[in-house]
Amino acid sequence: LPMWKSFASIILQEIPRSIVPLIISLVILVFGWVTPLGPILTVLSGALAIVFLSWDNTDLIPARNLLPFKKRFGFLMKTIPFHLGFGLPFLVPILNIVFLSFAPVGATLYYLEKQGAEEKRRQKDNLTKGGNP
Repeated sequence: LPMWKSFASIILQEIPRSIVPLIISLVILVFGWVTPLGPILTVLSGALAIVFLSWDNTDLIPARNLLPFKKRFGFLMKTIPFHLGFGLPFLVPILNIVFLSFAPVGATLYYLEKQGAEEKRRQKDNLTKGGNP
């Protein structure tokens, strides 16, 4: 039974992760048709695709650790410039296949480095406040 509970929780976490990019993409698509902002929204939709492609890779560890979707999405929103840069090579035809095969490794290393830096900052804050590490 614990396996089914874990499986259900993973599915419930991944549904919003799949729906959010879809809804945002559809909104951009509709506004691109209706408003004269079409050319601007075309560039924005490319940037959005880059962000969500790279988020697929950087979200592997938090999803495996069963962090709530809100925290995982918050991490994405705080690191949008990184995600734009990390996902940019995915737009290069043919080479994107090579980049996609190494992306999970790079994204995992980035996430672990980010978590390590955050943990060190927390320990430093605890020491300066006089608390125990």
